[in-house]
Amino acid sequence: MPNQFFELAREKLYACEDLSDVLFWFDYSDGEYIYQVTEAVKRLFTRKDLTPKKAFSISKLLLGLSRLPFTTPGLDVRISLSNRYPTEAVFYAVGLNKHEFITESGGYMDLGYGADSFSGPTFEVGIGFRFLDNIIFGPDWPAMFIEHVEDGELEINDYSKDSELDWDHDDGSEFWDWIRDNEFRV
Repeated sequence: MPNQFFELAREKLYACEDLSDVLFWFDYSDGEYIYQVTEAVKRLFTRKDLTPKKAFSISKLLLGLSRLPFTTPGLDVRISLSNRYPTEAVFYAVGLNKHEFITESGGYMDLGYGADSFSGPTFEVGIGFRFLDNIIFGPDWPAMFIEHVEDGELEINDYSKDSELDWDHDDGSEFWDWIRDNEFRV
């Protein structure tokens, strides 16, 4: 059964109506970043400790990433990789649900004078908002995520409502052109 919400959005698209209430507020140029994040997440399938349950959750996240900038009803997955070292720890996380897409990173460092936490690049987009922090000055999130794929501690929080997921409707690529032609007002 086709997703009615998706079909209504497609009708609005073809009627040249405003879609700002059904699409995440990406900039057109963010499509490349979504591609890089998608490729980084796919690398998780190379892990030797991957269970079928974790693989299914990763597949759900990839389904949602392919639907962007459109939402995926029923999806709610957050994946993080973390590493702890003697004097520091780092984490890289990606999450997607019907309200937001987020990539973030951070950690702490202790040089013998107490621990100091730090935030890496954060990129968060939803319907009606777009937030970037430390993107220009921080490390490249997809590359850093990939760096920790093999040895990072993998944590997956999957609160998806599987019965609501529609695996059959098209990807969200046709909506990127609308974003290109209609600047979101933030």
